[in-house]
Parts: sequence; C-alpha cells; structure tokens
Amino acid sequence: MTARATFSHIVLEKEGSGWNNFIYGNWTDKSPTWIRVKADIVPISQTVLRLQCNAFMLRDRLGLTEEEIKISKMRAGKYQKLLDEAARRLKQ
Repeated sequence: MTARATFSHIVLEKEGSGWNNFIYGNWTDKSPTWIRVKADIVPISQTVLRLQCNAFMLRDRLGLTEEEIKISKMRAGKYQKLLDEAARRLKQ
C-alpha cells in the first residue's frame, strides 16, 4: 500500500485483486488494476469538520494513460463502514 498526504488530504492505494482486474478490464499482469481512496477533511464551521472519501479503480497506474474509475455507491459500502467506525471512535 502507498500513501500521500497533507494535513487535510490523504491518498491511499493498494493493488487490486484478480477479480478487480477481471471486472475493470485489465486481464494482463503487466499493469494490474489498483484501488485508490482519497480522503479529505472538510471544514463545515470553525468547530465542525467532515471526513469524506471517494474510492476509485485505477487502470494503468502511473502510466501515460492512467484512468480513475469512481467506485459506485453500491460497491463503496466497505469504505463507508470505515468512515462510520472512525466517526464512532472520535465521538468516544
């Protein structure tokens, strides 16, 4: 897994599975599909912040034809569960 971050923005990446390669059209081992999650802390007011994230499938990661394919809300449930867990822990 790789990560790039600033105070209010973090990008996490990991190599996708064979199933991800099959679904998103990358059937060769030369350039496997990757998963990229971008998380942001967005100020709502002076005392309230919102943590939000978007997940993408990547084709040709770091290549000239890199393509981000946004993961649909229907398939993004596991990422929402992680955000819900983070919110629950912050409220404790």
